[in-house]
Amino acid sequence: MDLVFGSLEILKSFFESLIYLDLSRTEANQLEILSNFCYHLYNVHKSNKCIFANFLFPNSKKMYDELLLQCMECDDEKIVDFVSKLLQKIDNEPYDSNLDATEISNKYFIELNKYATIQQQIEDSENKSEYLSTEDLLACSNIDKQSILYKCINKEVRRKYFKKKKLLPPHKLDEIIKELDIKCSKEIFEKVTKKKKHKPLIYALLRKNGDTILKAFSFQKDKMNFCVMFIQKLYL
Repeated sequence: MDLVFGSLEILKSFFESLIYLDLSRTEANQLEILSNFCYHLYNVHKSNKCIFANFLFPNSKKMYDELLLQCMECDDEKIVDFVSKLLQKIDNEPYDSNLDATEISNKYFIELNKYATIQQQIEDSENKSEYLSTEDLLACSNIDKQSILYKCINKEVRRKYFKKKKLLPPHKLDEIIKELDIKCSKEIFEKVTKKKKHKPLIYALLRKNGDTILKAFSFQKDKMNFCVMFIQKLYL
């Protein structure tokens, strides 16, 4: 964990994004699945079958404890409620050291991806239009909206709003998108969001909380993409 994420802020951004992941259009009890995932991941240090993992990531438990402490001290009721229940589970359920905590936690992560896949299939089957609606575009993360806007306006208009692909102040993305009635094709949208490269769970996390995750990486998009693809290769 400490090797993959490198900092508590990055780990926290992914953790909170998982809590806020919306799989409401499937039958998944996503918070229960996530709780089980976190419970087993936390207990890797107690597992006799995770010797190699504990050797590679000696600071994982310490970082996990710091993460949960920070989350309990935040002002977000949903996060505090989830972490409070998770801590009760950790404290009240003795962990069997003969369980392979890494393998079991990975199964729960794959289960979350399974339901994210179902939800993506539902959304794709309903969206028959060649272009994204304004509402769909506004629901994207700011980093994706900026890239889409840049690609979907002509050079003359682009010079008014952008300099070196960066939005000029005081212009605001949502206001420009509404004003210009931006037409974004599915092809451009999928290219910007890398939809086909990402597993549905990763795609859902980035689409909903991409700005938060990117901020944790000090707005270094290449670094974020590398970490995201590493997680995908490792766990999915």
